[in-house]
Amino acid sequence: MGLHRPGRQGEARRRTRRFCRSRLPAPLRPGGGAVIARLAAIALAALAAATAAAQTPSPALVQAALKQVGQVIAEQCGSGGTRTGTAFVWPDSNRVVTARHVVAGCQRMRVQFPGRAPIIASPERELVSEDLLILRLSASSGFAPVRIREALPPVHSRVAAVGYAVGAPTPDDKLLTVTAANQEPGAQLRDMLPAHISQQIQANGPWRLDTAILRLDGNLVSGLSGAPLLSSDGSVVAIGAGGLQDGASGIVWAVRARYLVQGGNWRPVATVKALARSSGLAFADQAPQAQTQQVACGPFQLTRSRTVSLAELSRGTDDPRGLQQVLGAVGGALGDPDKARFDVWVDLESGAAIPLPAGSAITPGAVGCIVQVGPHVGISIVTHRASQTSGPAMQAEIQNVSQMFEHSFAAIFPAGLPPDPSFTYLTPVSRPDGFMVNRKAFGAPQQVGPNQLRTDYVFLTHMTRGRSYAAVSAIRSGLVVPADAAMGCFQAGNPAACAVVLPQFRDWAMAAVSVHLATIPPI
Repeated sequence: MGLHRPGRQGEARRRTRRFCRSRLPAPLRPGGGAVIARLAAIALAALAAATAAAQTPSPALVQAALKQVGQVIAEQCGSGGTRTGTAFVWPDSNRVVTARHVVAGCQRMRVQFPGRAPIIASPERELVSEDLLILRLSASSGFAPVRIREALPPVHSRVAAVGYAVGAPTPDDKLLTVTAANQEPGAQLRDMLPAHISQQIQANGPWRLDTAILRLDGNLVSGLSGAPLLSSDGSVVAIGAGGLQDGASGIVWAVRARYLVQGGNWRPVATVKALARSSGLAFADQAPQAQTQQVACGPFQLTRSRTVSLAELSRGTDDPRGLQQVLGAVGGALGDPDKARFDVWVDLESGAAIPLPAGSAITPGAVGCIVQVGPHVGISIVTHRASQTSGPAMQAEIQNVSQMFEHSFAAIFPAGLPPDPSFTYLTPVSRPDGFMVNRKAFGAPQQVGPNQLRTDYVFLTHMTRGRSYAAVSAIRSGLVVPADAAMGCFQAGNPAACAVVLPQFRDWAMAAVSVHLATIPPI
């Protein structure tokens, strides 16, 4: 049914009725896949060049670096929580470098190297504007320091981010490609941030928008804050930093390693202060995980990152206006939004972040996975990595997958569902980094008996960047509600009628919000 907070008027009512009820069935009309694929051509063409033969750190160099990388465990942070990040040995065996935000506002810090007991650490020097911090260890790490390289790595070469992604208890590496944006004199922080975050930093700090960074084709996920990025010769060329909370994904960037050796405004510090609330920004905290949860979802390997509130999840959505429209439509059924919780699942290769109602079980599959949210509500996730390297071939491949995804709904709704223009983009949303997203809706109410409305509906997100594509859909099937109660709630705002209808849409509200907030972070 059309879900919104009781008492809404006019167009808001008409939109919410369409969002959850159904007109007479009509043939399913796909087409978003073609639009997504066509607009993906720019990113795909760039990828063809980026995946050419490139300089890459050898496995031996990465294995050596794993011994020089420890997990930072910061405790008594703010509300009493625990955070994790990555640190590496430098400038000597008694000190490590990490991202400042990992321990900001925390009272106790330890660093644990693979197979070793944790070592108590304390802050020694900080470079606030670049989000860097040097910690002094209470005992020697026993490892030699890494080598620092000030120069930019070659364009289209590959670097290895070595660290503890999503709070995993053991380190691993992730290969990332250096993009053409790193031609001398190099890229700056302002080049990768969304406009609303740049404006906040410009006004309130604490970082500098002209900070020299490394632009990468690939995403640094939470937990890699403070991670060293190794070039092909094994030296550190950048450090994972930033760690901003920004919707489902968060934003982590790579600060050039030259700041470690070129001086700058480093200052002694005994306590690392938390980010001021007046900044309007928040850290993307990563809690430690004793055991990393992973699910094979087609070619994506989804890793559970964290559980977050709706407020945290909503921060920095790629479509604020659309989110407000969805929340307006499902608000009454959602209940207390402060109690809504979501598990965030991340594909470490693409950075794609898919939130799901907390505690949801994922059933893996060859082309994707299924989540059963409730008796009449499920979430379908289809993923794909294009095998072709040329622009037109890759475009056709993604187009084919996206169209098959939409056509697959015919198996559930043989008569088809009509498009709902109120929740369907006229054109996809795109970013300069190649990210593109298209959201679509199908469905309307159908009278199936005396005082009975069937409310079949589909709400989906297509998203792609480079060769990675994911489609996430919330599917409501077979839910029949009393027509008089539906009309009384959605049109008249009758509390008694809403008490009958709204609880039946709680699962749908959680699923719809999850689908809208699925995204890929900026790089």
